[in-house]
Amino acid sequence: MMVRTRHWVRRWLAAAFAPWILLHPNSPGQARERGASSNGFSEMKPHLKRLAGVLVLAAIYFCAGKLGLLLAFFNASVSPVWPPTGIALAALLLWGYRLWPGIFLGAFLVNFTTTGTPVADLGIAAGNTLEALLGAWLVNRYVHGVKAFDRAYDIFKFVLLAGMVSTAVSATFGATTLCLWREARWEQYPAIWSTWWLGDMLGALIVAPLLLIWVTQPFSRPKLNRLVEGAGMVSVVVVLGLILFLDAIPGSQFKYLAILPLVWAAFRFGQRGAITSATALSVIALWGTLHGVGPFVASDANKSLLLFQVFVSTMTVMVLVVAAAVSERDRFERRLQIKDVVRRVLAESSTLKEAAPKIIQGLCETGGWDSGAIWSVDRGANELYCVEFWRRLSMEVSEFEAISRQCTFAPGISLPGRVWSTGEPAWIRDVTRDGNFPRAPVAQKEGLHTAFCFPIKLGEAVLGVVECFSRQVREPDEDFLRMLDDIGRQLGQFIAARRAEEARLDLLRRMQASLARTELAKAEVEKQLAQRRQVEEALGRWATAPLSGEARSGLWRFGVAAAATGCALLLRLLFDPVLEDKLTLVTAYGAVAFTAWYGGRGAAFFACAATYLGAGWLFIEPRYGLHVSPGSLAGLS
Repeated sequence: MMVRTRHWVRRWLAAAFAPWILLHPNSPGQARERGASSNGFSEMKPHLKRLAGVLVLAAIYFCAGKLGLLLAFFNASVSPVWPPTGIALAALLLWGYRLWPGIFLGAFLVNFTTTGTPVADLGIAAGNTLEALLGAWLVNRYVHGVKAFDRAYDIFKFVLLAGMVSTAVSATFGATTLCLWREARWEQYPAIWSTWWLGDMLGALIVAPLLLIWVTQPFSRPKLNRLVEGAGMVSVVVVLGLILFLDAIPGSQFKYLAILPLVWAAFRFGQRGAITSATALSVIALWGTLHGVGPFVASDANKSLLLFQVFVSTMTVMVLVVAAAVSERDRFERRLQIKDVVRRVLAESSTLKEAAPKIIQGLCETGGWDSGAIWSVDRGANELYCVEFWRRLSMEVSEFEAISRQCTFAPGISLPGRVWSTGEPAWIRDVTRDGNFPRAPVAQKEGLHTAFCFPIKLGEAVLGVVECFSRQVREPDEDFLRMLDDIGRQLGQFIAARRAEEARLDLLRRMQASLARTELAKAEVEKQLAQRRQVEEALGRWATAPLSGEARSGLWRFGVAAAATGCALLLRLLFDPVLEDKLTLVTAYGAVAFTAWYGGRGAAFFACAATYLGAGWLFIEPRYGLHVSPGSLAGLS
């Protein structure tokens, strides 16, 4: 039974996702190699792809519409349960507005094969198409498109815009058309309008979230304990649904017990678990209501289905909000953990080289990424080069690591080069299909898909970039990228602080060396000053000391010797033209002899030295230009 059910679910999902496979070859979760076209769709021309998508969507819409009209008890064209609304809305949100002809064609065929009134059926089909287009536009414009279920606040906007406002268009077109073409009486208009509106709302609030969440959110390989818990949750949901909605427990108040496993699913398995559990309970409740059992059974079958519709819509919205709140809390906690890891690493590291491997490891392990690298800017070569690469121990990406360490990228080339040139964080949903990712073949070979990259910035200058990779296909997260941009600026400030610290230490070292040299010079000056003071003190003592008789006699004798020497030299100058060097030696030796006789040996030595020096100056030949004559002396006088 489980195998048959799983096979049916797979076939149904394959049919539901067929337009996406046809029109969007880069769809999430696909592991096809670049350029592969095993099914031939990638080789189809764009207009053929669109035509195929329109036809497939029309077929799915027709089948779902016929299934919904099986529950039309009030009017053959009005069903309180209308799944095509959710299918149409999800199709336009996922693959664009260009598929609207498929909605129009499917809606027309559904109603034409029911009523056989072409003009009325065209009006109903127009209303259904406008409903889907308006709902998709409102969700894209105001509720972040396919990410409408990531935040609790956006879910309330989705309920209002897609569940209430856009569905009112189809209900108005449909009820008015039926009454104008006499398919219903005007007094039935309020009942037809409310039934139509609530039925479309059920499809928008259950079917559309089911498709969007299962298609857009990434898949991960569950662990054994998660599989066991998931199996237990599904069992509880099914058993409780059978008990509550198949009249095993009489009384309508017990239906609220169904909320308990849904909250469990929302807390433990997120949005996918919440919407899947809510859909399972809705199917069980619908089965019971159609068979006249359960808490929604009333006197009128249409009223019973409306009670069922209100309950399951409210229950689904509630669990989606809970799941979104839990998801927001998990994302917020993960970002806080990443910030804490980065802050702790930077506080414990003295250089970027020391901090780089720890930062990459912290980002990947805390954020659930498989590998990462840090690239530094080489200003001289104007290129990026890899300075650090990290991967999980259980992950083998040796070839990708090797090529990353070998590659260098210019501005604008590959993901690191693009981030370097723009200075802004970037997210690539699947690098294997990106046209500007040279490492794509190796990444595809080793199973890497989603990547993000953010700059390390100091002011407006990019010092390097950080990139991380995941084997899962992940949708872009703008809040996460903004956090990464803040981390990049924090890393830049860390580098600037370390550079300033190194400059401060270098300045301190130079100041200390200069101070040491100053201290040495000061010591030398103080030594010289001390010696000078000693000499000055000695001279002072000698100058102020009273002269003894012997000292005065010695000074007198030296004075007389000096005078005698001077007289000898003066005589030589005055009588040189007359004597012609005949008395030179006589004059000199006479002065010396007189000095020796009168002043003693010390004075005689002084007189000899003075006479020698004076004669060497006075008696040099005129050819040297230094001869002094009495005429020159007379001129000076």
